[in-house]
Amino acid sequence: MLKKIIDNPCAEVIDISDEVPFTILGNWKGYWMWNDQTISEDILNILMPYIRENHIKVCISTHHNLEGVDTDYMDWITNTALPHFMKNGLFVEILIDSEHFIGNLSLELMYEDIVLQSEDGNKFITPKVDTIEAGKMLALKIIDGQKM
Repeated sequence: MLKKIIDNPCAEVIDISDEVPFTILGNWKGYWMWNDQTISEDILNILMPYIRENHIKVCISTHHNLEGVDTDYMDWITNTALPHFMKNGLFVEILIDSEHFIGNLSLELMYEDIVLQSEDGNKFITPKVDTIEAGKMLALKIIDGQKM
């Protein structure tokens, strides 16, 4: 059974662990402006604890409907959110591009220089795929390779 973790105007996050173990699916959408703290509050107060408590290792992130992200949110994602995701156990974010030019530009700027490594030497990786189904297949391979 799919469990909805977050549902707000900028994000819908669903636990798909019944189909792909230790995996969530994030649908990131709209235009993220720093003056709207809903998404950052939901990520810190709902998603981070959920990842830790449920041993989530992979997030398939579809950005199909992401229109853009302002620079303050970009900085927060790369400098705060992603390191916290990793500390809470997430080590892979599988990316699916946006259909919007500015959305894709935002993604490139956020993820181009990501180099995160945990204390035990694991690296945070961000492979790209074209579809959610391809993301699920890749997540299964990654999880199987980690022998959770």
